[in-house]
Amino acid sequence: NVAYNYSMKDSREMSVRTSFQPDGADIDKEGEYSGSGSDDRVSGSFYIKNIDTRKYLFSIKPVFYYAKKERKENSSSRSVRNGVDLNSSRSFALSEADVFNTRTDWNLGVRDLGKPRRSVTFGGNFTYRNKDVFSTEYSEVTNVKGSDIMALDYYNNTDYLATEGVLSYVEPLGEKWAIQARLTACYISQADDRSAFNAADGSVNDGYSALSGNKDMLLRERVLAQYEKDGVKAVFGLQVDREKNEISSGIPGHGSRTGRGEWAVNLAPYADIGWSKENSAFSMSAGGGPDTPMGAAIMPVLNVSDPVQVTAGNIYLKTGFQQNVSAEFRHSDPKTLSYHSIQLWGNMMQNNIVYASWFDENGVRYAIPVNSGYPGYDVLSYAGYRKPVSQDRKLTLTCQPMLRYTSSISYQAKTRLPGLDMENFDYDRTMSWFWGDVDGERFYNGNSGFAESRTTSLDYSVDLKLDYRTRDCSVAVGAYSGNVISRYSIDKTADNNIWNYRLTGELLWSGGKGWESGSDFSANFYSGYSEGYDKPEFLWNLRLSKTVQSATMRLSVSDILNQEKALRRHTSAEYMQDTYHNVMGRYFLAGVSFNFGKMSAKQNTKAQSAMMQMAY
Repeated sequence: NVAYNYSMKDSREMSVRTSFQPDGADIDKEGEYSGSGSDDRVSGSFYIKNIDTRKYLFSIKPVFYYAKKERKENSSSRSVRNGVDLNSSRSFALSEADVFNTRTDWNLGVRDLGKPRRSVTFGGNFTYRNKDVFSTEYSEVTNVKGSDIMALDYYNNTDYLATEGVLSYVEPLGEKWAIQARLTACYISQADDRSAFNAADGSVNDGYSALSGNKDMLLRERVLAQYEKDGVKAVFGLQVDREKNEISSGIPGHGSRTGRGEWAVNLAPYADIGWSKENSAFSMSAGGGPDTPMGAAIMPVLNVSDPVQVTAGNIYLKTGFQQNVSAEFRHSDPKTLSYHSIQLWGNMMQNNIVYASWFDENGVRYAIPVNSGYPGYDVLSYAGYRKPVSQDRKLTLTCQPMLRYTSSISYQAKTRLPGLDMENFDYDRTMSWFWGDVDGERFYNGNSGFAESRTTSLDYSVDLKLDYRTRDCSVAVGAYSGNVISRYSIDKTADNNIWNYRLTGELLWSGGKGWESGSDFSANFYSGYSEGYDKPEFLWNLRLSKTVQSATMRLSVSDILNQEKALRRHTSAEYMQDTYHNVMGRYFLAGVSFNFGKMSAKQNTKAQSAMMQMAY
């Protein structure tokens, strides 16, 4: 198959961010953003496999896509502390990107090799990706010292190559059990070339030019037991990951290499268990994998696309690992038309990549990625319950509770620190002050002025709905309440608590002679958000349709009161941010659809002729 896709983007945001300062008053930043652009994409694939897989297995599937992307972005901001302006900024960026990606998956196998259920399989994949980005960035920052203007052109090239092979052997032990041994070898190579030029005259700007790359080798061994009987399928055992990630980086006239000969080892359980019986089912899985630092995270150069949110890479980052566990139980009763389910999901992140940040005296934020000294956790539970609550089964109750707990580590400066010299940036001198030796002894000991901060968040909600249905009519009412509580170990004054409430109502009616109509209403309320970001919303939608033989005409009006908003709260260890995104707002939609399956050949021809006349 071959496909072509075209899309346009129109994105607008307004936000307010409160950055917590342990040494005094917080810094408030108001920002606006607008972005537009387009994507052209061509993709294709083909698939070859053998039809009779009782003895042999063969499959190969190459896929590719090429995309051309264009973007135009504008942003502005203003930072304030204790009612005093620290800085204001504005920036503009134009970019064009060409992306080519191809991947081929293959699988070879032999079943019943010498005895029933013994098998050997070899699978894997090959991936190549190349990305070229040409961009122009203009920015201006104004503070008490005056204004700084920067105008740069960039050429960024990313070349990515990965290949993976998986060899698996299954030895049966009786009728129910088997032992599986699986060996995975994966090699990844990525090179990032960032060249900067002064926009005024096109001359090379070495201060913002850099190279970085990875040569990553992963070896994974699994020893697993397999069991299958009476609806139970289970695979469980141990997984060992060994990874060597060599990072090479450099700026004009200087280069370095880290991680050579260093292997990171992780031992974790692996499981994939399923059980089903009649109308009940249970599944559980456990596994994990590495989190390898690449790209911008290791680039030894400043990123000044947002002139008041400056970042730099860290060439000393180590590989992190994640361990995931999930379980789900479902049960349905056709006799009572009831259904209930519960899902549990957990993730532990070891040595994961987080940010260390600080502010200078002018309110400019700087951030460099580091490895977390302690694990982070993310636990989610979700349940669903639906059951008729009246004897005639016309009234149904649906309940959906949710609970999520997250805990993560990041690093903040104990006080305001000097900013980075953006005109004569010296990466080695910066990392000598910030990081210390290759293991980050100066940073983790707190000698560079950073303290560890643990952020915990509890997010819980419940969604209730009552639905009454007859042959021609359906009426539903609902209520939702959600609460998010965030707590900070380093700054208790930053603790925050937000609430979301929603009341809903819906009416559907199916009348005679092909008429259908519907209307729904919701009222959304917010508490605990930033000033101006907690306004209530009242949403009202209408729709009407008429079916005549095989044609259906529809008319709908969405957001009649024109009040819909898209509000999002983002909480991190050092700040909280409320953001409004643009939405479609009030709009009318009219359409006609035809069901050709209900037409005779003569009717079908007439309908197609009518549609062609409408098109012209």
